[in-house]
Amino acid sequence: MEYSLTLFDSIVKWAEAQHVDPGHRFRWIIRELVDFETHHLVVAGTSGNGKSAFINSVLGENIQTAPTSSVIVFKGNEETEIRKISDEELTTFSSFHEFQEAVDRRLNKDFDNTIVEFSLPSPILQENRLVLMDTPGFSDRNDMEEALKYLHFADSLLFVLDANDPFTEQEQEILMLIRKYAPNLSIHFLLNKIDEIYDEQEAAEIIEDTRSRVRAYVPQARVLAYSSRLRSRKQQNDLAEFLKNLSRPIAEDDRMEKILIFIRQLINHLLDKRTEMENSLADSIKWNEEMVTKLNGAIHQLTDLKEEKARIIKRTFRKVLEEIRSDLSENILRESSNLIREDSDFRKIHENIRRKPTALAVEEGGVYIFSI
Repeated sequence: MEYSLTLFDSIVKWAEAQHVDPGHRFRWIIRELVDFETHHLVVAGTSGNGKSAFINSVLGENIQTAPTSSVIVFKGNEETEIRKISDEELTTFSSFHEFQEAVDRRLNKDFDNTIVEFSLPSPILQENRLVLMDTPGFSDRNDMEEALKYLHFADSLLFVLDANDPFTEQEQEILMLIRKYAPNLSIHFLLNKIDEIYDEQEAAEIIEDTRSRVRAYVPQARVLAYSSRLRSRKQQNDLAEFLKNLSRPIAEDDRMEKILIFIRQLINHLLDKRTEMENSLADSIKWNEEMVTKLNGAIHQLTDLKEEKARIIKRTFRKVLEEIRSDLSENILRESSNLIREDSDFRKIHENIRRKPTALAVEEGGVYIFSI
């Protein structure tokens, strides 16, 4: 056991060093499995068999949880507390109303692959050191896969049957699947809604027939006839005795095997997470490469545009310069005609120009150029 827990801790530390979060769910499961004083009883069955009604009658509460794919765990405690345990986060709800609101407004998969832990005052759970686990119904294949994952958490399983049509072919197939998935799991049966069979002799025959049929699959199985609507003292005593017999001493080897199974699940979970990270990094690299290609294309476009603009500016500048030169030449020649005549002494023309300065102003695009 010590080696198994050390192995679990070392895997968690390795995952954290690799920036892969092992999640709160596996930590919670291992912590619960180390508690050898508490018996974990999974309550399973197909939808409509009164599984939730049975759990409410055991707890003495009317807890209406909206259908979710979560596994709901009920524990006896002095104070009421509700927690949602997922791989990503650990959420505590201050009241059942707050939890119900979160379930009602859940966004698609908010409660997928999570454990909801209900701690509440319950004498029957506290006296028997018992934890009840309510799994999703086995009618839907996805919910069935979710429920099967937690069978190794259980010390025993209570399969709820409907007394009006007990142990159907579908339930037999589900039982065989459970036996295949968890061959060493102790399985017992609850024949619910027995109060709907009004004839006592018929009810006794149904109980006996169901007992013989289920023992053909599970020889050591116990069968309890039950009504979630009745509150008789005899039924409560029978239920208490039934649950007491289920809560057999827990062998360390059994729990160690369960811990190793969940360690294997943790490794698979971490491998999936690692694959997700690798795929995410590959997608990021691909996206960055595409962005580099697009940016290089944009740079080339800007370079071409820059060169084109430069050519246009140079061409326009040369054109303007030629126009200015042409206008200056024309104005200089026109103004110089006033200074130079046919009888001018060309040997001293520069002295005459120096003595008689002339200002030439040429307007070009709003700019005045003065030549003296």
